[in-house]
Amino acid sequence: NKFALGDGSKPFWAQIEVTVPHGLSFDLIARAAQAEWKSGTEDDLNTLLTLGGADDDANGVAKIKEGQKLESGSVSGKVLVTFPQHITDGVIAGIFPPYLVQTGDRLRARLGFLAQEDGTCGVGEVEFQIEYIENNATHSLGEWSKACDGKLWAIDINLSNLKGKTIQIILLVRAAGPFQDDWAIWNSPRIER
Repeated sequence: NKFALGDGSKPFWAQIEVTVPHGLSFDLIARAAQAEWKSGTEDDLNTLLTLGGADDDANGVAKIKEGQKLESGSVSGKVLVTFPQHITDGVIAGIFPPYLVQTGDRLRARLGFLAQEDGTCGVGEVEFQIEYIENNATHSLGEWSKACDGKLWAIDINLSNLKGKTIQIILLVRAAGPFQDDWAIWNSPRIER
């Protein structure tokens, strides 16, 4: 079948403008159920976890909670709560599905702790880490040592140097010694463009 203007004997042209969409590209809370959750100590993450397990699981906790009081005094929307394995220097990690990095991508989140019933977050002290896997090699995107200080810390990581690469984001929380009160939260972890 011919496709043209008029009687179909004359050529025509079209100019197509491709725009890069802006906004949320990869929501880590929405993808948390697809992540592989593990716990352990140091770099020996040998215990598999299920997202949404019991709050008192000694192997660690990874779950989505909503309407939680945070150390800043605010009440959360949905947050990703991670509690390391109940051992000194325990670790919990989530390895997310592959993502193709595009121009303008930035990984953003706010880091902090859940508040206890009295409004404080106790003696919680952890190291938040974000890493990525590319071609079976693990690389760091950043780490932040945080104690309960009444503030959520905003992070904003430019992913421009990874444009065109398919990566897997890893969110880790490492207890800084004892695990007491280490109810670490990832508030709105996402990749935006």
